[in-house]
Amino acid sequence: MKIYTCFGDKGKTKLISGEIVDKNDKLVIAYGSIDKIISFLAFVISFYKEFYSFNIKNELKLKKIDIIIHLLSDIQLLLFDLATDLACTNLNKELSDKFKIKRITKENIKDLEKIIDKILQRVPDLNSFVIPANNVLASMIHYLRTLVREAEIKIIDCLPYYKINENILPFVNRLSDLFFSIALYLEIIINNDIKLLNKFNEKKIFKNFFEEF
Repeated sequence: MKIYTCFGDKGKTKLISGEIVDKNDKLVIAYGSIDKIISFLAFVISFYKEFYSFNIKNELKLKKIDIIIHLLSDIQLLLFDLATDLACTNLNKELSDKFKIKRITKENIKDLEKIIDKILQRVPDLNSFVIPANNVLASMIHYLRTLVREAEIKIIDCLPYYKINENILPFVNRLSDLFFSIALYLEIIINNDIKLLNKFNEKKIFKNFFEEF
């Protein structure tokens, strides 16, 4: 199987609608940012299965984290639909139906909201910013949240030039909230605590270094 076409050697690419655009076109950058999230999700899921799960000795904790990992796998599948939706922005309804293009729907948004609400029922109320440093798995999810925020900005950049599916931005907005909720929940499961910034208000910055180095 050949994967190179040489079509993009001059910095051009073809949208699914057939239009030829620059590879740095705002729409291409936007759905590329979703691909980045999909790929990092793959890293998180693989890292947990191949390495991190062996550090969890408590069977109940392991079961709870496994549920979250399955959730992340489902999110990854949904993100393929989101990337396709963006890439097919200019595709007319007839061709969308012919190719069976899946679009992000209001129901997808509602599902994310329901999941967020269920997760936050098991997380204490926050009264401060969160320091994402409790454990490596939660920290990865915090990083995913920032990737989603970057993607959101890149999608917004497309709005003056493309008629984006109106459900995409609310979905992406909820997705960053979902990753934040998941990160907090993982901190509770693994560390029984969430590291809050206000707990360090009295800490003297660099004190340990100057005393111990």
